[in-house]
Amino acid sequence: DGLFASLPSITMMAERAIQAAGLEFIPPPVETLDEARRRLRSPFVKMIKFSDDDLDMNEELVEVLEKSAVPRKVTMSELAGNHLTPVSIRLQGGDVNPVLSSVGAFELGDEMAIANLAAMTVRLLRSS
Repeated sequence: DGLFASLPSITMMAERAIQAAGLEFIPPPVETLDEARRRLRSPFVKMIKFSDDDLDMNEELVEVLEKSAVPRKVTMSELAGNHLTPVSIRLQGGDVNPVLSSVGAFELGDEMAIANLAAMTVRLLRSS
């Protein structure tokens, strides 16, 4: 319950850290699809979709790839999870700020989901 109450603060901290690090979420979706249209030349494309990903662009990407001049086979696999499933962050409070030493470790993400994604990726690569 305390963690859920803290999520807005944690989100704000993460956004500040991203800004401070100079990170941006680029390219925007339209540019990503344009790059795929222009630069992707592989005749085989294997995609992974997460079941609860509201930011997923796989359908749009498949449409772009099907309309391109390069003939290709596109396959898609689905895993449980969302857009952040492949993300895992583990911090010791004291590493972030000495004042947070008493907080202990903070962990965000699902290591088992990441292991499943890694295993599926290896299977996809080996089946090529």
